[in-house]
Amino acid sequence: ILKFNPGKIKNISNYIFPTEASLSIYNFIKENKTGTYNIASEETSEYDLISTYCKFFKMNIDDFLDNNLKQSRSPFFVKYDFKIDSSKYNLMFTEEIKFKNNLLRELSKINFQ
Repeated sequence: ILKFNPGKIKNISNYIFPTEASLSIYNFIKENKTGTYNIASEETSEYDLISTYCKFFKMNIDDFLDNNLKQSRSPFFVKYDFKIDSSKYNLMFTEEIKFKNNLLRELSKINFQ
């Protein structure tokens, strides 16, 4: 089983899913807006991302954690925090892009047989 040091899975990233990307394009068309905007979910840590997968698969995240590991890279590792500032878009359109809910929705679409 793959193990992670919880102290080493703290990098932060943002994500966007197809449904939210499509909704964003629809918002621009509906409101007749143009320009360049960053669109992404709130910031999410590697730990939170792994926790969300564990929740979906009904697994305990503690089974994947080992404080004694010196190095640890999750499948979601990025060398630096990758944060996207969506504040310009969020000022214009009020719906929030909730990462955890969106990831769980997308995972539920996959047939894991």
